[in-house]
Amino acid sequence: MKLLTPNNHIVAVIDNINFLIDTGSPLSFSFDNTKTITINNTDYTLKVTNICPKFIADGLTGIDIGGFIGMDIIRKYGITMDFENSEITFSAIPKDNLCAVPIQIFMNSYITTNQISINKTPLQNVIIDTGAYIPYISSRFANSLTKTGEYYMDNSPTFGNLSGEFLSGYLSVNDTDETPVKFGTMPNMLDAYGMFDAFVGVLHISKKYFVIDFENNTLLYK
Repeated sequence: MKLLTPNNHIVAVIDNINFLIDTGSPLSFSFDNTKTITINNTDYTLKVTNICPKFIADGLTGIDIGGFIGMDIIRKYGITMDFENSEITFSAIPKDNLCAVPIQIFMNSYITTNQISINKTPLQNVIIDTGAYIPYISSRFANSLTKTGEYYMDNSPTFGNLSGEFLSGYLSVNDTDETPVKFGTMPNMLDAYGMFDAFVGVLHISKKYFVIDFENNTLLYK
């Protein structure tokens, strides 16, 4: 099916409706009316929710969004995002010469890895969130980053409205190439637990090809 990346969000066109793909959301849902969609020949009925208002999703992406596809569906299949060909598939499709990153599933809902570093500092339990167009880092590491004087506004189905000043740093995966990234500061309600060091989006790791393989607990990318 067709893959869109409006404003660095991951969107799948399913049954001619735009759905945000969000591994940071435990549940899939619809905005306007209860909808039945078909994924891999299986029908899923998505109920209406007010977790994330539609006008916020539309505003963040710049397009008409019909709902979210969360981990309750994604976990069943895995997912492959082929950005070069604008295709998304609800299954894990490995290719040759992909980099591999081991992952864990926290509370059966969140994808985490210990293979990401910020400014050469290894992080633990980094959430990989396909819905995160802004990466967030714990306040425990904020002092090692540089304030940019630029500000962000965001909305999370889990944490609500988020805003603050961007912090700049360098992200690396598996201690390979460093990528300059602007971070937000992790929401207090998550940061207070001290369980996660950061969460990052797919496009902060790869803009070419990205696979989430739950059968082998691995991310594959180039």
